[in-house]
Amino acid sequence: MLWSEVRILGTLSLMLLIPGWVILAITGNWRRWDTLQRWCIAIGLSIALYPVVFYAVRSLPDFRIGVNKVWVGLITGGLIILWKMRSAWRQQFSFKPLEWMAIFIFLATLFARFWMAHLYPYPAWSDSLHHTLLTQMVADKGRLPWTLEPYEPARLDMYHLGLYSLSGTLQLLARVPAFTALLWVVQALNGLAGLGVYLVLDRWVGRYGAILGCLVVGFLSFQPAWYFNWGRDTQLASQTILLMAWLLSWEAMALWRNSSREEKTFFSQISLLAIAGVFNAGVFMLHYRVAGFYLPILFCTGVIEGYRALKSQKIYSWLGWLTSAGLFSLILVLPSLLPAIQTYWSTHSGPATPILSLQASRGPDPYYDFPSNSLFELGVHPWLLGLTVIGVVIGVLGRNWVVLLSMIWALLLWGEGHFYLLGIPQLKFTNLGAVLIQYYLQISLILGGAFQTLVKHFQGFLSERLQKLFPGFVFVVVLLGLPARISGIESYRFFFTDDDLRAMTWIRENTPSDSVFAINTYLWLGNSPHGTDGGYWIPYFTGRKTTTGTMLYSLGPKEYVQKVISVSKIVNEISSDPLQVRKLCSLGVDYLYIGQKGNFTGKGFNPLQIKDALGVDPVYSYKNVYIFEVCPN
Repeated sequence: MLWSEVRILGTLSLMLLIPGWVILAITGNWRRWDTLQRWCIAIGLSIALYPVVFYAVRSLPDFRIGVNKVWVGLITGGLIILWKMRSAWRQQFSFKPLEWMAIFIFLATLFARFWMAHLYPYPAWSDSLHHTLLTQMVADKGRLPWTLEPYEPARLDMYHLGLYSLSGTLQLLARVPAFTALLWVVQALNGLAGLGVYLVLDRWVGRYGAILGCLVVGFLSFQPAWYFNWGRDTQLASQTILLMAWLLSWEAMALWRNSSREEKTFFSQISLLAIAGVFNAGVFMLHYRVAGFYLPILFCTGVIEGYRALKSQKIYSWLGWLTSAGLFSLILVLPSLLPAIQTYWSTHSGPATPILSLQASRGPDPYYDFPSNSLFELGVHPWLLGLTVIGVVIGVLGRNWVVLLSMIWALLLWGEGHFYLLGIPQLKFTNLGAVLIQYYLQISLILGGAFQTLVKHFQGFLSERLQKLFPGFVFVVVLLGLPARISGIESYRFFFTDDDLRAMTWIRENTPSDSVFAINTYLWLGNSPHGTDGGYWIPYFTGRKTTTGTMLYSLGPKEYVQKVISVSKIVNEISSDPLQVRKLCSLGVDYLYIGQKGNFTGKGFNPLQIKDALGVDPVYSYKNVYIFEVCPN
């Protein structure tokens, strides 16, 4: 694996640096920001560009983004950067001591995330299967798909596909399996999740606060590192560039205040609007729900700038720049936005029925039901929440507007997590759980802002001591936090093993291509079935189908959805009533697969009971992996 991983890291570096730097070099906008800030924006811009480009060409007939086009684009981009920056290249590496400290934190965070990918090479939990299938499809077809065929009859109009423009491209360039490309792209994004935190705090608050914010994201908070266990890949990808999108959008909105400066050319201003548009479109295309999380802080920003413009009697100038920024974003996001909205509206139409009036008769919907301790289980450690509350007090007393805005944003998001109580179908786009797991962003901004407030307040007393002690503090936090982040593993969520991989080879060589496999099943929320062992990955490794399909099965036709649920319920009953296995043949199932991991609920298939119920020996057995033929001749 060593050479393969080196190749992956080298390819990822080119993918995440060249596209963004090309735009900064051509537009000259790199001059707006300090050295490390430029690198943060270049990386974020690269991440946002891939989904924008892939969605833009999605509707072009017969257009394929293949390996040759990508390499030509990257090489050409590299040459453009060398030419445009030939006299300014030293400025791009003139990092100050505190910037080097931030770089150390980013590299240490990336090491922790990549080490997890090295130790656990197969993606975890239920969503990772369709993430991998879509990565494979993008690599094979060179474009974003409209459906999940041939794996499943699920339409993808309402599903965010931006992540697979990145993972599919890595698979093409690095020549690795789809699940490997997915895993390393996602862990790279996880390791870079602090870039936006650093950028916002460094730009608007101060560098000491920015560094502390990066420490929170990378080592003090268990999120987003814990996403590794859940395969929450698309939400993570969008959150990685969310704060950068906010900063660029605000700076684009604020152009009315500095548009008269001679050093800011019209081309530079227009290109900044376009860059902000790319970031905004990227947030949406990577995850629609995160775009919903983004809107409240974007609205607050618009209100603040509108008030400033009104007070300065430049409301028309502000409206012009605001409209321009919105149009750039809208134009870029349209290829993804139109089909998503049409499908979402048609599937969420209906009369408003406040959920409070239904709870007595139906009870709470489990999708929206989160107990009071969910904040600590999903979002933040109690001790870190306590520090955050103290940080809010310090920030508010110190008039730190980033702390205040972050607190308001967190409260607005808490409200979004409870929109379902209104009973309006169109507003039931998220639950509280999705909100809680992204609170690490607001927490890091609050703690970083509060720390910078203290530094500023005690500047005379702390100045020399802070310069001497702060590097040691950073090193100790990284050293102590590293083991906790690497060991943050829920092993039962990792379904696939090397023993299953051997069985996949047997399936490809010994079963018909249209075979259907019953697998160990868990019914999430009672109506969302997914596998619990290596059998869940049969569609990817063999092309055969399983009784659960993927977690996108609900996007298929109604008849297909009903069939998946009904068959999965029968399969789920086999563990307690093995004779139910005899029904599978009449339901179109050909084989039953028992993986090495079994079922994490403790109610998995028992090979001895299955053997007795069918009256046949397994057609395949190796260690703890068994395959039974359900319809023997």
